[in-house]
Amino acid sequence: MLNSVVSGAGRDGIIATRGTYVEVRRTEVKDNGRYGIFVRNSSSADIHLNDIHGNGDGNDAGVYISNSSSADIDGNDIHDNLGDGVLLTRASSVSFSSDPSVSPPSARSNRINDNGDAGIACFSNSAYRVAIDQTLQGNVLSGTRRSKECSARVANNGISCPPSFGGPSLTIPTSTAACP
Repeated sequence: MLNSVVSGAGRDGIIATRGTYVEVRRTEVKDNGRYGIFVRNSSSADIHLNDIHGNGDGNDAGVYISNSSSADIDGNDIHDNLGDGVLLTRASSVSFSSDPSVSPPSARSNRINDNGDAGIACFSNSAYRVAIDQTLQGNVLSGTRRSKECSARVANNGISCPPSFGGPSLTIPTSTAACP
């Protein structure tokens, strides 16, 4: 999907299942009843340069990757979804990085802000890597959360935790990311 607007679906805005390659680029995905983008049982997904917001009913995410081999999530603005910004379950390899083809460089990184739950949530044997210069802030629960079965590498990012964790807002600009 390229250069589109997906809005107002009663369930998922974009759903891709059992695909070899899924690409969503330069698309606004907003105000859908459940997940904004739902990729399931696919071998590869590229989610680039999208505005993903206002999706879900509180338990759903802006982007949900499930039972998929790999995904690259670059240059997106993922904000104001009622659940998690990005939810990963049983996803083998997910990378949040900067798309070098985007100009200016400040637009390359993902901005995952002001979601109703975590910025990035990882469960059930998923692995993800958050590369430099990503911004995760203002998410109600936390910047990131994961179960013990998840493998995560988070380095050189601005991750802010909300004041609801027992003190003032905390910003962690380096490779160690945890809320108090």
